[in-house]
Amino acid sequence: MSNETLFNVTEALKRLDQDKELLVMLMHVSSSELDNNLQALGTALSKGSWTELRAAAHRIKGTCGTLGFDSCYAKATFLEKFCSSGAAEKDPTQTVILTQELQQTLNDALKAGLAWAKTA
Repeated sequence: MSNETLFNVTEALKRLDQDKELLVMLMHVSSSELDNNLQALGTALSKGSWTELRAAAHRIKGTCGTLGFDSCYAKATFLEKFCSSGAAEKDPTQTVILTQELQQTLNDALKAGLAWAKTA
């Protein structure tokens, strides 16, 4: 995880015209949305629903892009494309690994973002 950027506050603030208060608010509002999407990932994976898994990865990607969760954004993008290409169905073991990595990275990014929001 040494090369991963969990929370890129500089880029997030650029996207939001340097509005720190807005980023703090979005961090708090988005945390419950991201928690719901984490659950959706697990549910879709357990059902073997690659369409639902792709959709959850897509939603995570969008939110993480706005919040500056760079590593999570990259992993969600990869998982979304993996599912769209049909690779998830062909290699369910790799799909599980990719999903678990995204879930862990998202949990870590959320912790980092919320810790920042407390001190901002």
